[in-house]
Amino acid sequence: MVDGFPFGLLPDAQSPYWIAYPLDIRQQFRQLAKRGERVMLWHGAGASVVSTVLEVDAGLLLDVGPDARTNERLLALPEIVLTGFLDGVELKCPLGPLQWATHDGLPAFAAPLPARLHRLQRREFHRMPIPAGHSARCEFPQPGGPALAVSLHDLSLGGVGLIDPGHPALKLDTGSVWRDCRIVLHEAGAVAADLEVRHTETHTTRSGQTRRKVGCRFLQLSAGASPLLQRYLTQLELDRRALTGG
Repeated sequence: MVDGFPFGLLPDAQSPYWIAYPLDIRQQFRQLAKRGERVMLWHGAGASVVSTVLEVDAGLLLDVGPDARTNERLLALPEIVLTGFLDGVELKCPLGPLQWATHDGLPAFAAPLPARLHRLQRREFHRMPIPAGHSARCEFPQPGGPALAVSLHDLSLGGVGLIDPGHPALKLDTGSVWRDCRIVLHEAGAVAADLEVRHTETHTTRSGQTRRKVGCRFLQLSAGASPLLQRYLTQLELDRRALTGG
């Protein structure tokens, strides 16, 4: 298995940036194929082949390398490591076993769709704005009463941005900690989280209204929260590209 190889390209299995949802994984590879992005197929320490994703269906088709002996080495391994970048985001995954195939009459590698894909934004916790019409919100528990719901302004794997509603029972001051909050992600589901307010800023809208934005980081997330957050963020990005043609 690649995880046991000495060159150690793969992150720890406990990393929160692993994607395991097949639809999300397939979509990332389809974007690589559509853009013709180069990927690296690693078969040892400092040993790799430059390739491209040719086709994505139930599995993957990849371009072969120029050296026949290296191609045979790749085929002989039970797993290799694939790395690449998409929109500045680093992608890594174990891949294999590879088999010979053809694509448009030329040799190619065939591989099963990987069961997991590590997707790490180089910039720390890239934030995605929440589109209008999405009922994404953070629910703050209140002793002896219903939770207070605050709309999300943006979201990342590291935290949330909120627009302070100015409710007297909700003191969102820098350094304050809120336990057992509930992040509701439109139709995608909900996760439990402990939040810490990291910064606040006040700005004026075009209509002349003053709004206070509150940036919070996740101190703790419920089990299974990271994959759900990643899935929701991926869908937001896909929706954005569909609207902008990007």
